[in-house]
Amino acid sequence: MARSKKSDASRDDRNIIRERSLKELSYALVATGITFVLAVLFYMYVPILREQMRDKDESLKHTRVFTAEPAGGTIRYEFTQIEGGEEHDEAIDHYIEDLEILGRRFGRGEFSMVKLPGMKESAEYEAMSRYVDAFEYEVIKDAEGPSLVIRTNNPAARGALHDYLKYLETRWVF
Repeated sequence: MARSKKSDASRDDRNIIRERSLKELSYALVATGITFVLAVLFYMYVPILREQMRDKDESLKHTRVFTAEPAGGTIRYEFTQIEGGEEHDEAIDHYIEDLEILGRRFGRGEFSMVKLPGMKESAEYEAMSRYVDAFEYEVIKDAEGPSLVIRTNNPAARGALHDYLKYLETRWVF
């Protein structure tokens, strides 16, 4: 009888361990399933979101103009279709806000653009990063559209800025 109690006890221990293992496995499968579903939804939603962003940019009817100047350079948003009215004023306000954010980011040394993968490895990005404190930023609104004016007194920083603006001009497109 003692033997049967021992074997029953070991069987119970094995059953408990087996039940725990199965419970942990089921939790792992549920977590994996949830992760898979979220990943698929994210994979499907990102292109839709990009398309919406592109449509919004195109509906705003502007181009970006990058200009190297003796005192630094500018990033200007110019309208391709000027249609006065409230919609036009809202677009200008949006552009001004966008350029102000860009100026603050540049002031913190954040020169990378989200839509330009690999930018942080570029020579232009590295050069701008070396001269973070050499630049001053100002957003100006005029008839052609708002501009982010970037100024510097440092000739090496100015050269880095001019190269950076050329880099953006060729790669930062819709």
